[in-house]
Amino acid sequence: MNSLLDTVKCKTLLASGTDDFLTCKTGSDFAATKMKDCTYKVYDGSYHQLHGDLDETVNQFLTDLKDWIKTNFDLS
Repeated sequence: MNSLLDTVKCKTLLASGTDDFLTCKTGSDFAATKMKDCTYKVYDGSYHQLHGDLDETVNQFLTDLKDWIKTNFDLS
């Protein structure tokens, strides 16, 4: 899979929590450096399910997601 990361051609938002025990953050770090059009957001102290995490994480993640969509796609 690592060799395919640089073939991703769509805009991508990659989000990772520093305390995620299901996936390895260093894998996300690596993927973010290999993908051409990738925005990488790291949420300190957050877990795997950012949209179902602590309230402050959920609010920040949803705000970041909304802003990323507005910035990267024409919604008109």
